[in-house]
This record gives sequence, structure tokens and C-alpha cells, in this order.
Amino acid sequence: MNLFHEQSEVQNSSMELSSAIDSLTGELLSILRSPKYDFSKDNRARVPSEPGIYTIYEKTRGHLLYIGESKHLKSRLFGDHLTGDKIASSFRRNLSDWLKLSSEEDITTYISGRCEFQYKQCDELVAKKLEYFAIAVLQPLLNK
Repeated sequence: MNLFHEQSEVQNSSMELSSAIDSLTGELLSILRSPKYDFSKDNRARVPSEPGIYTIYEKTRGHLLYIGESKHLKSRLFGDHLTGDKIASSFRRNLSDWLKLSSEEDITTYISGRCEFQYKQCDELVAKKLEYFAIAVLQPLLNK
């Protein structure tokens, strides 16, 4: 392989990487600009059962707590995270550890009263890539 060919391959790889980063950045900005919703029953109906990515914030301080992706957004947010348990939800487990909440009921009360979320419906592959990218860039408090 000659030097010109190697430089050309590096330039092509660099352009592909730049394009992928630009695409993920656009997707991430899209979710960050979307409305935030509390964990009320009214908002449960709004969330699709389709795949996508979501963010969870602490309302009063605006801290980004968690970023995740799911094949079923509604069941992940309202089943596993809001009313589930620490076994099924790393968000609940990490929140419990961070705030020293002793019971599942205390965790649910905190989430329902003090947290809000955003979501973006997208296919599973995009959601997975976007989740990794968003966690690396935004470094949410409870993603470990």
C-alpha cells in the first residue's frame, strides 16, 4: 500500500467519523430540546410503547440524573423506573444509593414527586448508539 492510498483511507475514515458525530449530536440536541414531563398518569398515555431513548432529571435543581434506551419506552419509564424495583431498574438502584432511600416506596415517591423525563422515539440501533454517545458527552449523575 502506498502513502497516498493510506492518507486517503485515513481521510475517508475521518469524514465518516465526523459525519457520525454530527448525526448523533443532532439527535441528542433534539431530545434535549424536547418538552419535559412529570411521571403523572396523564403523561403515561403520551409515551409510546415503541423503542427510543429517554433522559430523567431532578426537577428542582435540573440535574440530569439518568439516560437510558428501551425497546418499550412506556413500560421502561412507568413500569421499571417509576413503580418497579431496584432489581429491574438500575436507575432506581442508583437513585436509592445516591439519596440513601431505604424502601421501594420512598424511591417511587421521590421519582413521582421530584423527577421529570424527556424521550425520543427512534429505532433500537439508533437508540443504543445515542444512549452511549449521550452518556459519554453529558455524564449523568446516576449512569454508572
